[in-house]
Parts: sequence; structure tokens; C-alpha cells
Amino acid sequence: MSYQAETVGNPNSFLWIFRLWGVIVVSGLTGSFVWFLVNSLEEFNDEISEHYVETPSVIAGVGGFIGLMVGYLCMQTLRVIADTIVFCYALDKQWRDDHGLEMGANVPHALQTYLDNSADNNNRTGSSRQLLISRHQPNNLQFERNAAPEVRPPRATGLLQR
Repeated sequence: MSYQAETVGNPNSFLWIFRLWGVIVVSGLTGSFVWFLVNSLEEFNDEISEHYVETPSVIAGVGGFIGLMVGYLCMQTLRVIADTIVFCYALDKQWRDDHGLEMGANVPHALQTYLDNSADNNNRTGSSRQLLISRHQPNNLQFERNAAPEVRPPRATGLLQR
């Protein structure tokens, strides 16, 4: 996946705000709808009724919590879908790059623009893998695209000294 991350970036970098608002809106609307139902239907607000609710805010809170869980699951599904779309694009791009072929014209314009900008930003600043490796390695080493980074054992500094 490192080639894919280097090539197209991470779609979750901008989706987190959309996912957060999605969860907030779904849970808020669900809690509000439950509160409205409990306060407006005579079956729930008539003290003589068998289904009388003394504290509608508790019921609305439970409804909001259920809405929170439903919204979270829906937004996680959105995240998986976005990851899958970007991964498939990157896998196709890698295959076409390895075989010297041009990308097809089946990618939507907005997605292509985002991916081109993401690739340009990664090329300017270096890939996330190269940045991670450069923190732990000397600067004069060269890395190939699929080469595994050198693993060094951690140093025990100051542990055995008295």
C-alpha cells in the first residue's frame, strides 16, 4: 500500500470533517425527532395513559445515542468506500505505470483533479514513507520504491549506567 499512499495520498485527510458532521447531524436529528414525538403525542404525555413518559429528555437522549451509533456506522461505511475507490485507482495506476500505459478516461474529473494535486504535493514534499524513513536514517542513502527500510534495534541509553 506504500506505493498507493505515495501516489494518491490519503482520502481520509479531508473526510474526517464530513464524517464528524454526519454523525452529529444524524444523532441530533434522531434525538430531536424522538423528543418531538414524546412531547406531541397524547399517548406519551397524558398522565392517564399506560405509556406516559415522565421525563421525555431521557427518552430523547437514548434516541440521540441510538442515532449516534447509526450515524457512526454509516460514516465508517463512507470511509471504507472512499478508501476502496482510491485504492483501486492507485492499483490501476501502478499497473499502468509498470507497463508503460496511459490512464483511462473513466475517472471522474473532480477525482482526477484531486488525485493529480495530491500526487503533486507528495512529489514536492516527498512521500510519507520517505519522510518517515528520513527521520531514522542518514540522508545519503537512496531508497527504491518497494525496498523495505533497514530495521535497527533500539539503543539502551542510560538504562545500565549508575
